[in-house]
Amino acid sequence: NANIWLPTGSLPPAITGQPRQARGYFAVARLSEGVTVEQARAELKTIGNTLAGQYPETNKDLWPHVDPFVERILGPQVSLLFWSLLGAVGFVLLIACSNVANLLLAKAAGRSGEMSVRVAVGASRWQIVRQLLVESILLAFVAGVLGLLLSIAGIRWFSAEAQNVGIPYWMVFTMDWRTFAFFLAVCLATGVIFGLAPALHAATTNVHEMLKEGGRTGSGGIRARRWAAGLIVVQLALTLVLLAGAGLMLRSFFTMYQMDIGIDPSRLVTTNMIIPATKYAGWEDRTRFLQRIDDHFATISTIEAASTASAIPFGGGAVRRLEVDGRAATPGERLPEVTMLSVGTRYFDVIGVRLHRGRAFTNEDGGPGRLIAIVNQRLVDQHFKGEDPIGRVIRLSQDVTGSSEKAEWLTVVGVVPNVRQRNNNQEREPDPVAYIPHRQNTQMARAATVLARTRSDPAQATKILREAMMGVDPDQALATPRTMDAALAQQRWVQRVFSTMFSAFAAIALVLAAVGLYAVTAYTVTQQTRDIGMRMILGARPGQVVWLFLRRSMVQLAIGLTIGVAAALGVGRVLESFLVQTSARDPVTMISIVVLLTVVAFAAAIGPARRATRLDPLHALRHE
Repeated sequence: NANIWLPTGSLPPAITGQPRQARGYFAVARLSEGVTVEQARAELKTIGNTLAGQYPETNKDLWPHVDPFVERILGPQVSLLFWSLLGAVGFVLLIACSNVANLLLAKAAGRSGEMSVRVAVGASRWQIVRQLLVESILLAFVAGVLGLLLSIAGIRWFSAEAQNVGIPYWMVFTMDWRTFAFFLAVCLATGVIFGLAPALHAATTNVHEMLKEGGRTGSGGIRARRWAAGLIVVQLALTLVLLAGAGLMLRSFFTMYQMDIGIDPSRLVTTNMIIPATKYAGWEDRTRFLQRIDDHFATISTIEAASTASAIPFGGGAVRRLEVDGRAATPGERLPEVTMLSVGTRYFDVIGVRLHRGRAFTNEDGGPGRLIAIVNQRLVDQHFKGEDPIGRVIRLSQDVTGSSEKAEWLTVVGVVPNVRQRNNNQEREPDPVAYIPHRQNTQMARAATVLARTRSDPAQATKILREAMMGVDPDQALATPRTMDAALAQQRWVQRVFSTMFSAFAAIALVLAAVGLYAVTAYTVTQQTRDIGMRMILGARPGQVVWLFLRRSMVQLAIGLTIGVAAALGVGRVLESFLVQTSARDPVTMISIVVLLTVVAFAAAIGPARRATRLDPLHALRHE
């Protein structure tokens, strides 16, 4: 979301004047015709090997990382997520179509006498099929118009939800002609495909078969009931798959939402800034500028506490390799990974974290002979278990083996509670973090974050922070401040929006499955009215009649649940990369979904079954 573009070589300092370890730029390229991403990766890896030989101190074990642009912007799994959503839509479509097919089968069975008469007076099979297909396509067209209006409203909602989470301005969600053409084709195809089977069934019905299977009721017979039962099983299985996918996504969202970040976000606001290189060229200049911000913001009456940092909590950080003095590493062994954060002296006061042990940073730290670090409890548990970390010496290397690293040794002076820095959704425990003062961060970038805890309404944060910055540097630009809650919500946007969509699809599927089961049970009761009357005259109790229909519904439910659970486990594996601390085999989700679907199916079947017991036996025997 840029407003101004400049040629890189015109910026001070130009690329040629920067050290080789400065890696703040990205290369963007368009592949030549016929070239794949894999071929580009192989060619650039060869170039990387050449550079590693020419510049071993900065380029050893370093290769270009090539990704498609959309994957880099939205994440490598985004296409899988959208395909999963398309699959969910397809499931809802199939459930709706099986409902329609059931209703058309029932309608065709009810019109079997009419169709037999038409055949008797000379109507061809094609004429009967054509008549019924026209009816079903007309229904599909009317429903498609309503669906189009709903989909346009849904796309507008999705686009509005995506506006405040950093989506690029050129990424627009709209209903274009290709989507509309696909939508129209689906409507027509469903009208033809799911209207064809009932039409063929009606066209092949004859008077002799009708009388043999249905008697005076005009029933469609055993074939129609078997078709209806099979479609109900399909509905239940697809509904369970959708409910399981929605349940896993919702469980992940709430897990992420309730995830203990380790800070108190109330009245905490944050903003980003780019420190101009023309005014603050070296890292020492940038360090002094950040210290002035900390000191001046502390004098503002509307600000309770403020500090600068290289990133906000849960906003990532520099990845470093940890070496502990006195522990000899095996040559070539990969060192453990930790997150490094450069912070101001009041950082822990701002985020509301009290030290477990040791001391906080002071303005004198970071100078010669005072290179220090504060580590979180997770790092202590992993690398100093059973030991006192205070006074131990560590080194934070960029090299995976530490063999060519010239980083300084740091003395651990404090231990703080765990605060999540990296958004590792799959990890139940937070990442190990080492905090260093700005003054000793020789590789400090020009991007920085300001955090402040306000005494007043956070809605006034924009005015408060910008007025405070005027007292430090009137020319310094700030990004629009936002609350920490808003920043965390942006991190959770994918889970929130897509879990909502999955839930909407699952809710529609659940309603459709319940309606389908109700309709089939009610239709069966209607078709077996004479049979029910005969049973009651012969002494059948109401409970036995109810159980007759419930048993059929529960058998269909059991088959549907068995198929659905197996399919749901497969879908869960597809979604696993998006799940937060949740497994595709999560028993709580699966059991809850099975219980919910069982209750809904039972409630849908019990109404028509109980209504059958209130029939007058003599009236039932006279039923046509």
